[in-house]
Amino acid sequence: MTSRSPLRALAIALAAVAGLAVAGVSGPAAAQNSGNQGSGQPSQQQTPDYSDAKLESFAVAAAKVRTVMQEYRPQLRQARQNQDRAQFEKVRMQARQAVEQEIAATEGISSREYQQIAQDARKDENLRRKVLGMMKAQQQGQGQ
Repeated sequence: MTSRSPLRALAIALAAVAGLAVAGVSGPAAAQNSGNQGSGQPSQQQTPDYSDAKLESFAVAAAKVRTVMQEYRPQLRQARQNQDRAQFEKVRMQARQAVEQEIAATEGISSREYQQIAQDARKDENLRRKVLGMMKAQQQGQGQ
């Protein structure tokens, strides 16, 4: 279904960001948000008001991240099934590097901004809906 595709793309993009955070790539953006995680309540008042241009750039980058993750997923799955931790880590690092390169190559957004928007979209329903709408519009514009 095409209506699920943008949601899936966002989920993959958010998962990739979570993976980057676990790998220690998240930097100060994640550290700033870590203090809010203990409450269990998302705080919609603290979500920055991102420009449409910034969110469009995020949506473009998220589509690229999705493509990278789809490319690396079979290799990661194979390494995990073979219980080859060294190979899994090698492929994970390659995927992380590819994700970082795709985000850096996207005009109008930095890696830090991408990570921050992804984190905020996980907490803020309105932001998540807006990003999903942009991703869906982009996808439809590409004829997919």
